[in-house]
Parts: sequence; structure tokens; C-alpha cells
Amino acid sequence: MSGFNIRGVAPTDVPALASMSDALGRFHDETTKADPVALHRDLFAAPPWVWGLIAEAGAQPIGYALMLPTAQVQHARRGIDLHHLYVAPDWRGKGVGRALMTTVETHARTLHCS
Repeated sequence: MSGFNIRGVAPTDVPALASMSDALGRFHDETTKADPVALHRDLFAAPPWVWGLIAEAGAQPIGYALMLPTAQVQHARRGIDLHHLYVAPDWRGKGVGRALMTTVETHARTLHCS
């Protein structure tokens, strides 16, 4: 990773997450309106409903990933659904998405996901 870092989402990141989520929707030609109150509720509940990562360059958010837990009880498997992955246009092709994916995979392994 060069020029950016990946970390867990903090409550102060929620406005940027909502904005990037809407940008992701526009990229897919969808009309979206992320709800910061719902994002905060889902990311910071005990236990969390959604897990999040932020990619940032300095203090500027440049991408994110949101993950949801899944399970296949009949196969005794845990899993992670990568619900959102977004990288700001100026940062695409610079390894941000790959770094987010690697961090998602590491998080999934700590939770014993297959």
C-alpha cells in the first residue's frame, strides 16, 4: 500500500460513508440515498449488524468496504458477504480495492469464515 491506509470504520466516518455509498449507487445508475442514522445504528450496535473498513489518504476517505455476516448452518460454515466495495475515481487502479479486499479476507479469517 502506498499513499493510503485501511482501518476500521469510526463513528466520525459515517457522513463520508453515506456520501461514498451514494456515489456507488450513481456508478451503477441507481438512485440511492444512504441514511447516516441507519449506517451508524448498523455499524456500531452491540453486536454490529454490518462491519466496515475505510481507505484513507491522510485524513481523506478514498474508499470503503461493508461486510455482512452469513452462515450455512447445514454445512457448519460461517461467511462474509462483501456488500459494498467502493474506491473514489481518482484512486482506482492504485491498489486501494485490492487492499480493501485483502483486509476483508483477513477479517473473515479472524471470524473463522470459510
